[in-house]
Amino acid sequence: MATPLSVGATRGQKIFISVFALVFVAILSGAIFILTTFILPGFLGTETESDFGPPSWLVYAIGGFFALVFLTIVIVFVTVIVATFRHKASLDGSRLQVTGAYRTRSVDLATARAWIGTQPAPGGDEPLAARRRIPLLYAQDQGRRVRLRLHDNTGSLLPPDELLALAAAMPEGPTADQLRHLATDPTARLL
Repeated sequence: MATPLSVGATRGQKIFISVFALVFVAILSGAIFILTTFILPGFLGTETESDFGPPSWLVYAIGGFFALVFLTIVIVFVTVIVATFRHKASLDGSRLQVTGAYRTRSVDLATARAWIGTQPAPGGDEPLAARRRIPLLYAQDQGRRVRLRLHDNTGSLLPPDELLALAAAMPEGPTADQLRHLATDPTARLL
């Protein structure tokens, strides 16, 4: 039976990103509608290229540029929404499975080479070197590499029982010891 890990967005974060993205796309759609319905036809009018005003190819090129920008922004928002709803991780015996925006990666922790690394926490005005570090579990087996953040989206370490389950799924060694240390040491939990 697969044990879900406490990674991924909370219900409130999913609602917020969905509403924000829908409002933003609606505003962009309205802007593109106004541009194509009222502004561009006013530039074109019934004039020929010999009359005053920009040539029609330039107006269509500008409209195409704005449509391309709109499409790019929509693709970015769709990717963020898909990643928000799909991102999850689970542990099934010794098999760690991490689902991202478009693909799922899995690795067997019992046979994989595993190590713990860190990355700086996102945001903030401090330089990268001064930011809090987020621990990550990396596992690589037969060319497949999985990365699991050991923090949830609220900034807390994963619960001790999940860290201990990860440690139990891999062979004894420094990585399993570090996971046990993160799970049991109260000062390590302040990370």
